[in-house]
Amino acid sequence: MPRVVEDIQSKLEFQDKNVFSKSFVRNNLAYVVSREDDKIKKLLRVCNGVKGSGIIYVRNRRLTREIAELLSHHGISAGYYHAGLEPGIRLSRQHDWMNGITRIIVATNAFGMGIDKPDVRLVVHLDLPDTLEAYYQEAGRVGRDGKKSYAVLLFNEHDIVNSRHHLELAWPDPDTVRQVYQALGNYLQLPIGAGKDVSFDFEVEKFSSNYKMKPVTVFNALKILERDGYITLNDAWDDPSRIFIVCSKDEMYRYQVENSEADKILRIILRSYSGVFTDFTRINENEIARRSGIDSPKVNELLTRMQKHEILEYLPRKNSPQLIFNTERLDAGDIALSKTFYAQRKKEAFSKLESTIRYATSELECRSSLLVSYFGEKKVENCGVCDVCLRKKRKDLDEKKSSEIEQLIVKILEYKPVSVSEIVQQMNQFREKDVLVILRWMVEEGRIQEEGEIIKSG
Repeated sequence: MPRVVEDIQSKLEFQDKNVFSKSFVRNNLAYVVSREDDKIKKLLRVCNGVKGSGIIYVRNRRLTREIAELLSHHGISAGYYHAGLEPGIRLSRQHDWMNGITRIIVATNAFGMGIDKPDVRLVVHLDLPDTLEAYYQEAGRVGRDGKKSYAVLLFNEHDIVNSRHHLELAWPDPDTVRQVYQALGNYLQLPIGAGKDVSFDFEVEKFSSNYKMKPVTVFNALKILERDGYITLNDAWDDPSRIFIVCSKDEMYRYQVENSEADKILRIILRSYSGVFTDFTRINENEIARRSGIDSPKVNELLTRMQKHEILEYLPRKNSPQLIFNTERLDAGDIALSKTFYAQRKKEAFSKLESTIRYATSELECRSSLLVSYFGEKKVENCGVCDVCLRKKRKDLDEKKSSEIEQLIVKILEYKPVSVSEIVQQMNQFREKDVLVILRWMVEEGRIQEEGEIIKSG
């Protein structure tokens, strides 16, 4: 974006403007956006319609596993990847996908940095990205070999409402941030003027419960304090202990009957944490200990024993979450969260989200043109291959001609797959560009399948 370019040059203290830039246009990439009540049904059609390697991005770790299992159930080779998996598992999943053993990888945005697989044909986003910067980067992992590829975004009205709500939660107002800072000092029994560079064990759930605050509010307030340099949160903050129940419910019941202490722990886990039967789920041993009346070391011992008995998988946190004060504790009123500066940063975050929503909901402007103009390029021609451009082109064809072309394509593909050039040659009574428009539209609709230059029936 032009403002970012100016800011970088200013920070680097360039005496003269000195910018080398490359166009954001990706001529081999077709952007497709589809408003869907049933996103899963559309996802299956897209994965069946576009052959080759693909990435599906979701926001939720639990969904990576669920979507991968759903695809596998429908005969589509798929694995899943997120930051909560053990390093060895992540490496194995990445290796299988890179080498074509797994066709589709379902992942959070933890996947992709440093990945350079040239033959990715498809990237699908099942959730609205927070920014077009993130979307362009993730969609940009498709088609690096220059061949025809697709970047697909599936959304509905519920996604828009959720995205705005989550972003609102991520920006608690300055008074709330100061309130959290004040409570933090009191909780850690830290007097004003003390604490610089001191590290404290800190459990966000326990702190939130103690002060009757929502954990999500506390977490985002602490992140703002961290961004502004007042505190630091160590790596364990985002990497708590996790469990995954691997036995059947009948097996677990029998184990509970035979092990009374384990029964107490398992009952609390099942009441307190959802998704433990489907994926690794974050837990807090101290909270489990508090609710059960069993001390924390004993809770760890019981969880470890249950892992040996193959009741669950237990990945204990490597160390305790640490909160470090980068400055001496201040009076909350001295926390320099300028309302103007804070409001500007929040406004920019919402502006970025609204740009993403505008991109998704636009039905008149070329997707590629919308994207590259967002990044500051002017006078960009329509791509001709995104869903908006194809819809416009198809409208230019009369209904009778469109129907004739569709029927002939279906007839040509009835017995065997055929290359695009062969289809065009066999349909020389129509203009080539009209045949290509209908071909691309039929692929997008899942009517036919595309694998490189080869087309076959859906």
